[in-house]
Amino acid sequence: MKSIIRSLAINFFTIWFFSQVYPGVKIEGGYLTIFWAAVAFGLLNLIVRPVLSLLLLPINLLTLGAFRFVIGVIILFLLAVIVPGFSLQSFSFGGFSNSGIVLPAAHISLLWSYVIGSFIISIINSFIVWLLQ
Repeated sequence: MKSIIRSLAINFFTIWFFSQVYPGVKIEGGYLTIFWAAVAFGLLNLIVRPVLSLLLLPINLLTLGAFRFVIGVIILFLLAVIVPGFSLQSFSFGGFSNSGIVLPAAHISLLWSYVIGSFIISIINSFIVWLLQ
């Protein structure tokens, strides 16, 4: 029971922080929607991720594990489909320039929004788990 509550709290904070940092996330309904998204995210990681990992094992072996991020994108897409009020959308990045580092302005499509979102969620989640150990 303690591990379930801990996992739910980690997922809740991950989704909340992701919605604060990433401009392509749209959450309608506030903390209740984030709570249900955290529950659904935990269930998807518990049930769907191992099944997808097993089904896509040959492709994952051929790409030496790089295809694992595609599984994360699929999980994030399923999360957006399952939870009403949680969605990702395309957005425009205004660009960044500081001390010789220049990132040009770009339009991020919906597919790339899911890819970048999956990457950010995995980083946030890994960092939180690392902090709590």
